[in-house]
Amino acid sequence: MRALYLNTLNEDGAKELLVTGESAHHFIKVLRLKMDESVLLLNGKGLSAQSKVTSFTKSEMVLAVGDRHFDERSVRVSLALGLPKKDALESVLKACGEMGVEEIIPLETKFSQRLEFNEERIQRILISSIEQSNNAYLPHFRESLKWPELENLAARFDETIYFTSQSSPELPPRSKSDSKKFLIVIGPEGGFSQEEEGDLLKLQQTSNCYGVKLPLPIMRTPTATCVAMGYITSRLLNN
Repeated sequence: MRALYLNTLNEDGAKELLVTGESAHHFIKVLRLKMDESVLLLNGKGLSAQSKVTSFTKSEMVLAVGDRHFDERSVRVSLALGLPKKDALESVLKACGEMGVEEIIPLETKFSQRLEFNEERIQRILISSIEQSNNAYLPHFRESLKWPELENLAARFDETIYFTSQSSPELPPRSKSDSKKFLIVIGPEGGFSQEEEGDLLKLQQTSNCYGVKLPLPIMRTPTATCVAMGYITSRLLNN
């Protein structure tokens, strides 16, 4: 069943939903939804609902809404990312929407790209990714963060995990974890600078932070993002 993002979906229990404005134009003119077509609605905040097209005009559409379901997050993952080039960033956005990343935080590092963000395009990419994956949550794309602010950001999370191509200290033994909030830190495609690697090592002394060096060649940023999420998923499955 096709899934569509509709931020006006809420928990009021209404059996019909009138779609107008840009959403109606997108559904009618772009997606060309048909009468009686079934659609899974996602509001981007955890709520989904089965629906069916019951009528439409050139500018409005009415959907019959069935049972609603709220998907509670069991784990919350944020990504602090040293910005890669534009194409790689868009691939990261798609992956984050598909894998359930809660927020993407651009991180200003020495080797980061300096990009002008097209917020409308970023939002379209994120919406498309959750529609394709039936993800009930729309990731948030946050304001850029300067490197010295990383320490305060890490303090908000149960665990901070950074991925490095350089040597890192031996990982602490990982007992069964009840962590619910993870921060992933990934450098740009040029990696972290020596100074930044040093800052990350210092961060391990003040917060629940550790570095991971994987036995893999250097990866592009989108690949590293997927590998990092796989690492966390493996941790959770083994708990």
